[in-house]
Amino acid sequence: MRVFFQSLIALLLVHGALPAADDSKRLLDEANAHYRAFRSAEAIRTYREYLEQYPDRADIRVFLGAALLNSGAMDAALQECKRAISMDSGHAKAYSLAGRVYSGDEQLAGSSSDVPQVSSP
Repeated sequence: MRVFFQSLIALLLVHGALPAADDSKRLLDEANAHYRAFRSAEAIRTYREYLEQYPDRADIRVFLGAALLNSGAMDAALQECKRAISMDSGHAKAYSLAGRVYSGDEQLAGSSSDVPQVSSP
């Protein structure tokens, strides 16, 4: 029975029915290279392609958010931050990126209602 499942998995990988680990690594490497080279549009496209296969990766959502921020898509960047935080409420980089979004555009809709108010003692 074990041999059957191994053969089935190998067959599915060969025919592209299952994403191969090499393909996911290739996508991340490609997206990260685009990001480092300031090719935001390509990075966004590639991060989104990766997230179609692995939607629960909060860290990759933060990378996508950073690429969106670099391209000027402030609202979309903030949405990716919120998605990452909803997946992992302790993801410090998601909060940091959200702060960059808010500080970069004080007129962003909802910024005053989404950010906790701090009062003096």
